[in-house]
Amino acid sequence: MMFHNLAKTMKQGKLLAFEKAEAPTLPKRFDAKGHDKTWHRWLERKPVQFILLSMVAILAGGIIEMIPTFLVKSNIPTIASVKPYTPLELQGRDIYIREGCNTCHSQLVRPFRSETERYGEYSKAGEYVYDHPFLWGSKRTGPDLMRVGGKYPDGWHYNHMKDPTSMSPGSLMPPFRG
Repeated sequence: MMFHNLAKTMKQGKLLAFEKAEAPTLPKRFDAKGHDKTWHRWLERKPVQFILLSMVAILAGGIIEMIPTFLVKSNIPTIASVKPYTPLELQGRDIYIREGCNTCHSQLVRPFRSETERYGEYSKAGEYVYDHPFLWGSKRTGPDLMRVGGKYPDGWHYNHMKDPTSMSPGSLMPPFRG
């Protein structure tokens, strides 16, 4: 279709070999020394100063954004039941990251009725105080795993990893036979 349209357009037009330019001339913005009169040209001619001033602006903006989060303790309410991860939990989390589980599964129950009915209570900021990096995710090819840990027995998880379709028919998850 595109080639047909191009061909029809080219047929209707005609080539003017030495057609004069029709663009209007730009107004002169230069002073007697030949320098551009606009205020930012001096900075554009000096790349080192431009980089330094850009860095100052970026750092100032970053500091202004981050300082309040470090100073205000009430930003993240503490939850008494949230404890630091045990070594075994940290090892499991490392495997979870290494195997790329967080590309399909999220770790965040959003506060929507459809999600809270399926996954339980929505996630609170205080539940993630020991998570670095955060594994919230957004893709959701698979179900959210925030509250699945204690939902099924260990044997279910073992069999699900070995052959996901044996425990969840229709699952797209690849088997982990290691």
